[in-house]
Amino acid sequence: MQSIVTALDKRWRERAEDVCGELRAIGLKGMRAAARPRFTYQAAERFEAARLELALAGVAAAARKFEAQAAGLGVFAGPEAIVYASIAPSDRLRAMHRLVWDAMLRLGSGRGAAYAPQTWVPHVALTAGAIPPESLADVQAVLARHHAGAWNLRVDNICYVPDVDDPDTDWLRFDLR
Repeated sequence: MQSIVTALDKRWRERAEDVCGELRAIGLKGMRAAARPRFTYQAAERFEAARLELALAGVAAAARKFEAQAAGLGVFAGPEAIVYASIAPSDRLRAMHRLVWDAMLRLGSGRGAAYAPQTWVPHVALTAGAIPPESLADVQAVLARHHAGAWNLRVDNICYVPDVDDPDTDWLRFDLR
């Protein structure tokens, strides 16, 4: 799977590690912190590499840097649960998403429906791992101790991630104006 994202700074990596450490302390030893925190605008099985760089350069030239705000912490349940920070969907963030969506419209195959403008839920994955149902109350207590609503993020770049499963893969990054 490939994706188009905004890469986040060191503070977000530290937040992911903090939350992950607290979850491990309550017995969830298999939790893993996000190695490279980001939020995703779009994902696809494959993007057309030949035109991708030009399209992303156009997005970066058209978009201005801005701040976004976290709205809280939550859990996407499942065999591989994701603890995430939801991002408040401001007008600027929606406009940025639309700009990326339109630029990538014909460049991706197997695009994820969850990233379409009408269904997109902006979030930052912080940790991943198995969370047994009997641990959910403890997980919620850990998350409640964090005041994620005070967490902001700087949207100042757009990146292409050629392999989301490889934390060491090189990302193609463009800085916004």
